[in-house]
Amino acid sequence: MKPQSITGRFQASVGEQLRQAPAINRWTLFSNGFGSCFLVLAVLSLPDPIPVAIDVAIAAALFTGYYCLPFTGLPLLAKRALAEQPVEVLVGPSGIRLTRTAGGFEIPWTRIRRVRERRDCFFVMAGYPRAFYLPKRAFNAADLDAFRAMAITRTKVTQG
Repeated sequence: MKPQSITGRFQASVGEQLRQAPAINRWTLFSNGFGSCFLVLAVLSLPDPIPVAIDVAIAAALFTGYYCLPFTGLPLLAKRALAEQPVEVLVGPSGIRLTRTAGGFEIPWTRIRRVRERRDCFFVMAGYPRAFYLPKRAFNAADLDAFRAMAITRTKVTQG
């Protein structure tokens, strides 16, 4: 029996997208790697307090994902009408497709490294440059359970 496709729809404000951006970038190879480098630089800068404070602040921004806000916020604000368009979601056996009036993209399950489930959304972590979030409100209850089950059978699913 062939698995059914799951459909959903959501519209996210720029503010919601900005709130989710740090969580998408948290615990990535980039943020952990460079955050660790800045911690090492902080230790090497001891006992001079100014370079230590700067290095620790940069490391904290990297580890928490907040370093990405200027890089995410400026393009979102510049193209607000495009960023706030409704998004159609189609999840099938081959992958996940997101489309909006201005275009879209599809990511096959083979490129998705993991799906992180949080209280109100899923973070889909694919290879560079695609990482995105799917609000749970995009799906009805049955489709939400079906998406979770499909993700578990095709990739690693984590909580938080």
